[in-house]
Amino acid sequence: MTQTTILAFDDLDVRLRVLVDGYADQHLLGDLGDRVVMCCQTRGANLSAGVLTPALIVIVLVRPDGESVRLGARLAGVDLRAAEGGVWVHAPWFGADPSSYLLPLEAGSPFLDALRARVMAARHA
Repeated sequence: MTQTTILAFDDLDVRLRVLVDGYADQHLLGDLGDRVVMCCQTRGANLSAGVLTPALIVIVLVRPDGESVRLGARLAGVDLRAAEGGVWVHAPWFGADPSSYLLPLEAGSPFLDALRARVMAARHA
């Protein structure tokens, strides 16, 4: 069972916050905490987070074995596809080839609505 919670960036699980901050530093994105529009944290088989700013999405995940995933992209280049258990986010990720990643979200999560709106706004900016 997947459980998605909308929360403030500072309230993300510390493991997820460290991954987001490290990713932002690595890709010279600056302090994302000051620009966050919405954050979600999902607990299921893994622990994951989506961090949304007006122009970027950063997705991080921690597996039970300690392995992690860190991805980020400009919203103007993102395509979304609904899926059972979340949304497929296809993007040209910073420092990686374009690919799709399943962002786990509980059905009806307001994060998906915010993500859709921000992607559309970024494309028309």
